[in-house]
Amino acid sequence: MERSVSRYRVEIEKKYSIPFACIIFVLLGVPLGLSTRKGSAGVALGVSLLVILLYYLFLIAGEQLADRRMMPAFLSMWLPNIVLGVAGVILTLRSLHEGNPLPVDVAVTGIRKAFRKILRKNRLTDREEKGS
Repeated sequence: MERSVSRYRVEIEKKYSIPFACIIFVLLGVPLGLSTRKGSAGVALGVSLLVILLYYLFLIAGEQLADRRMMPAFLSMWLPNIVLGVAGVILTLRSLHEGNPLPVDVAVTGIRKAFRKILRKNRLTDREEKGS
């Protein structure tokens, strides 16, 4: 009986927290959009999918914890909004002062260089094996 009551509380809180997430995504989207402006569309898509995945994982984990009565329903459903909202406010303030809140282009360049180095190393080992 108590478990079903907690599930209903979770659903009620979820009905309010998910629409509020739209504001949180705007707070995150603007600074991240400014950060990926120089990158390709794939980088922007990857960053946005990462943020959505993070929110979804927080939401599902909170729902499971609240259904098992390990965490209050209010906190479990609003914690993703709180965490990502704080990150959004920080990134928005950084973008107001610095213009580019996250150096995404620097990270992407570093990742590309690392992959190229790995690919070159694999090609060299493949050539050595064929030559042997």
